[in-house]
Amino acid sequence: HAPKQLENWLQEQVRLHQWPLTVQVYWLPTNASWLDQIEIWFSVLQRKLLSPNHFHCTDELAHSIMEFIRCENLSPKPICWTYTVIKLEAKLGTL
Repeated sequence: HAPKQLENWLQEQVRLHQWPLTVQVYWLPTNASWLDQIEIWFSVLQRKLLSPNHFHCTDELAHSIMEFIRCENLSPKPICWTYTVIKLEAKLGTL
């Protein structure tokens, strides 16, 4: 996590390559609950599809990912959160 270094590096790349775009970086908390859901989903994708498969081309990979998403969406299940405010307060020592 090096916000200023990354932002400066991106701006330098835009300048060096003369890309016709503006880069704006938004930093989100690393412990955001929606981010946890995304990480869980990518973990499932990694375990069920990407490892240890070998794809011959990016088109085959893209098709496999879309097929995985289609199959997963046939039986969606909500994530059941078990972490509570009480557990958080105990961890922070604010009880």
